[in-house]
Amino acid sequence: MTKLLCILIDGLQLEALQCAHVRCLKKLMASGTTVNNLRHDGPNLPLPGLSTLFSSIPPQEHGVMDNNSGLVDSRHAISLFSLLRYHHLTASLFYSREHMQYLLPHGEIHTSVFLNSQGIKNMDRQLAEMAGSHIQREQPDVCCLALQGTDIAGTHFGYLSEPYLETVEQADQAIGILTERLRMVGLDNEYTIMVTSSYGGAWTYDPKSNKNGTSLPWIISGKAIARNTVIEQNISFIDVAPTLAHILDVFPHPNWQGSRVQDFFTQGNERQISQEKQSYMHLFKEHKMRPAA
Repeated sequence: MTKLLCILIDGLQLEALQCAHVRCLKKLMASGTTVNNLRHDGPNLPLPGLSTLFSSIPPQEHGVMDNNSGLVDSRHAISLFSLLRYHHLTASLFYSREHMQYLLPHGEIHTSVFLNSQGIKNMDRQLAEMAGSHIQREQPDVCCLALQGTDIAGTHFGYLSEPYLETVEQADQAIGILTERLRMVGLDNEYTIMVTSSYGGAWTYDPKSNKNGTSLPWIISGKAIARNTVIEQNISFIDVAPTLAHILDVFPHPNWQGSRVQDFFTQGNERQISQEKQSYMHLFKEHKMRPAA
């Protein structure tokens, strides 16, 4: 089974990849597949976006419409992390945005590290160092790293401003730290790496139409992923969790509304989920078993 390194760069806009010096991100793009139009139909805020990313249902159904609540309060959402725990897979989360504590019910994450961003210079680098050391020691099945520096700079100085682009480059350096840590211990072929954003940082949400105009990048690189490929059509946030579940050989929850993006995968790697894991499907449907809390 492939392990997964999930990197979330808050406020990362597609245009930043053309304007900033992002050597590590471009290397991932060359070795993997990039979606240029990942879209979130809901409030352009981190927690609503993350809730949709990991539960594969839209905000009007999971009910997370601001940064003051999360999936812990939702009666309808089953997150990817719940499925991981159900299948006895380990997951870790490293973050500096305090609101992320509302995202996951207690017990779904084996290791959760919060770094208070106040007074810390280049906190994204420090988080990456901590996450890299953790991966080397524990080798979790999924490690999620949430970087906030880009969003802070965009909010204070404007998106695509010089300070904003500097923090995008710092996030790129943080990715370089992680990939180097993986290489040092021979894990670079064990982990598939995903990079995206929980939201684009531009306040373009129209509550009447429940749409926002921000397109985000979504990059995946790994041994089963097509190389140097670009997907131009619009892809929804609800398709992220099913795609990640397929990478992890986990059957998606029947409540999920999205579908895996097949164009990510090389020909011959569109494998079927194992028969043993498919057998859990009817148990989920009958609501006799739920992921452990």
